[in-house]
Amino acid sequence: MYQYIRTYISIYFIILLFISTVFCDDNKTTSFDSYGINNISIEFYQPQSFSKDPINYYSLIHFVEYAVLAIIPFVKIKHFWSISIGWEVLELFISKEWARESWLNKLFDLFFNWLGFNSVRAYFGRKSK
Repeated sequence: MYQYIRTYISIYFIILLFISTVFCDDNKTTSFDSYGINNISIEFYQPQSFSKDPINYYSLIHFVEYAVLAIIPFVKIKHFWSISIGWEVLELFISKEWARESWLNKLFDLFFNWLGFNSVRAYFGRKSK
């Protein structure tokens, strides 16, 4: 019974984290009013640079987020890579300013994701396969 409750709480945490990240305005307020069906547009935002600002404070956030993700026992390494790469691809289509980053920053984000995930898994001695 405890395992089911823990699983549901973990899933809700991931969903809430995703929603709060995507719908957070640049001025750090959350507003769902501006995201009506008429305001949805998909556009590719090409990174302006290859190597500008490869490591920033979002790198620490990536490390912590994926360290927390590593605590969830049913998340395996294949899930980790799917979420991690999927998020970096999704950032190419998010119109917010915080999603504008260089290609090298995207690679370092993947590295910090992996580092956070594997550090926690190694610390707790859990298998990620």
